[in-house]
Amino acid sequence: YVKQSSRAVLASVISLVQSFEDGVSQGKARDGNNIGAQKTGAVWSACESMMRNLPKGNRAAMRRELMLWVRDCKESIEEFEEILSLGPLDDGGADGEDAEDAMMDEEQYREKEMKMAKVSVNVMKCSKNLLGMVLKTCECVGEHADKLSSEGDVGDASSSQTEQQSDSAQTGQKKQPTKEKQKEMLQWISNLHEMARTVGEGVTNFGILLYPPLDSSNNHEEFEKWQAKKSATSFADECSIPSLGSTTLGLQLEHQLYALSECVMSVHNATLTTSGESIQNCLSKEVTEEVARLTKAIKVRCNEVEEAIGLWDPKDG
Repeated sequence: YVKQSSRAVLASVISLVQSFEDGVSQGKARDGNNIGAQKTGAVWSACESMMRNLPKGNRAAMRRELMLWVRDCKESIEEFEEILSLGPLDDGGADGEDAEDAMMDEEQYREKEMKMAKVSVNVMKCSKNLLGMVLKTCECVGEHADKLSSEGDVGDASSSQTEQQSDSAQTGQKKQPTKEKQKEMLQWISNLHEMARTVGEGVTNFGILLYPPLDSSNNHEEFEKWQAKKSATSFADECSIPSLGSTTLGLQLEHQLYALSECVMSVHNATLTTSGESIQNCLSKEVTEEVARLTKAIKVRCNEVEEAIGLWDPKDG
């Protein structure tokens, strides 16, 4: 947001300076040349827009970004459900080049692609629900972090008024863990937000591959890189995501299922990285229930995609 708004301000300032350098804004009084005024107004407008539209703080910026990913997921789901509602492409009456032309003209899936497209849309729905859960989780943990800060401020004020200097020194030693915990909680939120980014951007990455006809060509180079990456981490053994072959769509779906699992497990465990302290008590009952539902849903999505990709592309099944 800062970069986008800053670019608009810089562009308007450059345009203003350029107009004076070229002489187009220079003129005599009452000669009707108001280009300089127009360019100056554009600078003011860009500055006001930046002040008005920039999120007020990190929490607002993270919330806006999460809601943007949710909106993108919703739009993608609606788009592909509309294509699926058309049913499978009827190319039975054409043969040879006519069948190929019909397939390229129609925005419909072939019969064997229908199940693959449906389960991919289900993964999108799961991603949207997870992003909503992450938003609620960040709010819960953020509120508890704010309470720690407030309690620390109150404790500082009371100790300075009622305790002696030696006692205040001891209180200062006790405050540090509270500040450190708050810092860790904020870092945990930031880490979760980055996991959610992978999920949100992942919907776009495999969504662009869902337009019919589906490409079943193999990407062996990316497949080898992905296998090496999985071998280098223990997370692959923990989440039990099936291998979905070497097609580009299969690889992107596998990446997405891993990202979903990693995000859900992070909230389920809810443990601070440095201290190892659990913050599950910060999570609302609603979040806890959604985590349980999403954990089951991801397993269902894994089974669906594994079955569908075998029907769509048997050589990878």
